[in-house]
Amino acid sequence: MEHIQIIKALKKKVHLILKSPTVRSISGLAGGNVLSLIFGMIGSLVQARFVSPDDMGYFRQFSIATGYIFLINLGVFEAVQRLYPLYIGKNQKNKAIEIVEIGQSWNIIISFLISGIFLILSVVSLLHGNWRASLGWLAQAVSMTLFFYGGYLNATYRSGHDFTTLAKSSVTSSIITLTFLPLVYFWPYIGLVVRSSVGRIFNIIYLHFNRPLKIQWRFNWRETFFLIKQGFPIFLSGYIGTTFWSVTESAIILSQLGTTNLGLWSITVMVIEMANKIPQSFVSVFKPRVIELFGKTNSASECLSYIKKPIFFGILTSLFIIILGWISLPIIIPILMPKYTQAIMPISIYLFLLPLMIFELPNSLLIAMDKRIQLNISVIIGLSIFILIALVGIRMGYGLNIIPIASIIGNVIKVALIFIFININRI
Repeated sequence: MEHIQIIKALKKKVHLILKSPTVRSISGLAGGNVLSLIFGMIGSLVQARFVSPDDMGYFRQFSIATGYIFLINLGVFEAVQRLYPLYIGKNQKNKAIEIVEIGQSWNIIISFLISGIFLILSVVSLLHGNWRASLGWLAQAVSMTLFFYGGYLNATYRSGHDFTTLAKSSVTSSIITLTFLPLVYFWPYIGLVVRSSVGRIFNIIYLHFNRPLKIQWRFNWRETFFLIKQGFPIFLSGYIGTTFWSVTESAIILSQLGTTNLGLWSITVMVIEMANKIPQSFVSVFKPRVIELFGKTNSASECLSYIKKPIFFGILTSLFIIILGWISLPIIIPILMPKYTQAIMPISIYLFLLPLMIFELPNSLLIAMDKRIQLNISVIIGLSIFILIALVGIRMGYGLNIIPIASIIGNVIKVALIFIFININRI
């Protein structure tokens, strides 16, 4: 009899969990990301069969320049990402909308400005007869728009319904990208460029027309400078820890190991980005909620308690992906991507970065606490250690394998410092 009661209690608990809006949000976003992951893997596997590491490396070198130019964002997007849910949490909806209006206007201006510069570079390269470089710069123009305006749009998607829209966008853009796959068979480099851009173009258009906040144009320098002042220190740490870190990895490889190794690294990063879609679902759902919760409670302890479960399940999911990767990569890559067998070990090592990506949640808590100096210190120290280990390791002859090892060590130190600073500030 007692056994039956326990079973009934468990069934009731499971039923309540499944009805939870949070679980549905994660499931919807994760489900969309899984489908996107499958389509992306199919496309990447087939593409890698026809695109050589040298072509891949040549194309990816253009993203190094654009990665450094991301700095011109000046933190307006990060200010919106922090202040919008913060003011919502404080029940100041009008102020929250004003913040978003300013952010929208700024990101539209920057998108047109930077993308326009790369369009000019594309035309100049074409006039000089270098069509490969012309296509490379053209792809970066699309990338800039996605980063600036697309990044702003993503920050405004925060409810369960919004996450469903994000999932639909991700899946549909992956399908569209997949339909252009035959191009890589006939024209490998052209197909690579087109596939890198077409899904992004659709993604921006879809998110724009389905944006949850259809707001008016609002721009003046005083309000924009306020957002820059609020967001730049946050942006600096986020930029250094993600985009700057990533392009520095590529720059070190290009300068020390050449374009072929950069092509191998591009496949490594591509696989990791696809593998990270599922763990990243936890971050996408809980990140704005952590900031909103801190706005309501002003308690770091409550926020840390709140993120324990998503961190646990995110790490558990990441470990499953790591095990699956170590088993399958040595079998799959030689059969489907024979040109990239040298990337098996870098990919396998870099998979251990996935659990660390979940720790963007305590990172967002430090942002909500407005501890910008500590955040920047954590990221800069982590990046510096990565660069030091990478350069020394290459000189010692470890080749491409040292890059993921150095990056993981740098990220571990960054995460440890973030936790230290959170605990110091909540005492």
